[in-house]
Amino acid sequence: PGKPLPRHRRHHPHLCFLWQTSGPLALIEGLWLCDAGRQVCFIDAAQNLGGSWKVASCLGYDNIETGVHLIENRPNVNRWMRSVLQGRVLSQETMQNTGLWRGHHIPIAATRVLLHSLVAGKAVLRRRFDTASRVGLSARRAAQNLNTEFLYPTGGFSSLVAALTAQLRQKGAKFCMGSQVESVTPRATSIMLHGAGWNMEAARLLMSSRAHAHINANDAPEVAVSSTTINSIAVLIDGQARFDGYVEIFTDPLIKRCRNIGIFACPKVDPTQTILSVQLRKPMNLLKNCGTQVCYSLSVLGLLEQSARCLDEQPMPVVLHTMSARSAQQINQRFSPVLQVLESTDFADCLETRLQNYLRASPSE
Repeated sequence: PGKPLPRHRRHHPHLCFLWQTSGPLALIEGLWLCDAGRQVCFIDAAQNLGGSWKVASCLGYDNIETGVHLIENRPNVNRWMRSVLQGRVLSQETMQNTGLWRGHHIPIAATRVLLHSLVAGKAVLRRRFDTASRVGLSARRAAQNLNTEFLYPTGGFSSLVAALTAQLRQKGAKFCMGSQVESVTPRATSIMLHGAGWNMEAARLLMSSRAHAHINANDAPEVAVSSTTINSIAVLIDGQARFDGYVEIFTDPLIKRCRNIGIFACPKVDPTQTILSVQLRKPMNLLKNCGTQVCYSLSVLGLLEQSARCLDEQPMPVVLHTMSARSAQQINQRFSPVLQVLESTDFADCLETRLQNYLRASPSE
């Protein structure tokens, strides 16, 4: 890990790569490949595991999540989480997960239905029908699971990434972090990966729709990529939050959602202080004294004590370059099985679909 790959490697007929991504979905996919007897290697341009969920060290603390995430309430996903984390999860009953609309608190299950429906409606108006179809499916699934509880890892999302990574290492998976794949060459029964000063041949390459490089092939489709920046900030606050979970905020002009992550921070946070992970609606480079503005907005919303003030802040923007669904479909049609693009959005919905497919197939498949 962290070292360049060798310039030349012999062909490994059963070697599969999950490249340029080490988020939870890719880690799970890797576990299934290991269970099927494959040799698995993760090649990621980032230095840290976790993908867009990666856990940072900031404000003098570890276990600070970049971005504000919520795993949707899906029965199969809940069973899987309890199994992987051996029951070390917090339920909705112990965490105040809620939606906030003009001062009114909405149950988080109903919030997710409303949110997905709004996003799907906007996508239709903008004639982005692929997005509308995908998000509409999320809305239907959210509506079907109104009575299913939300779960959260006891130690934060870092404990989920750590549990998956530990299982992968036990099964012999390798991790090459900080290694950039610049291009790939599909062949009839294998695929070549090319980086700076190294080449590698594998039986199969799986890559996230948020990871892509040039495809050396005459019939390679032109890949359409959209870029999105998630503007998140970690804020250390002198004062107590009036919630200990996740809040989705609909009508505030500054804050989109926030999570109280101080309860998971290492070392333990002073009991008179709070650490929040906040996702903003505006780019941070347009804001001055962002932490102070966040603190004020949260106090006005009733989520912080009125006397709370910002002690320190650290911006944590995440830039996502996502391949279009059409491009991914064309690549899968032309180059599968040696090259396959996996969807990387809506963690719970993607995982639930893959769980269903995985349970239908035997490990040998």
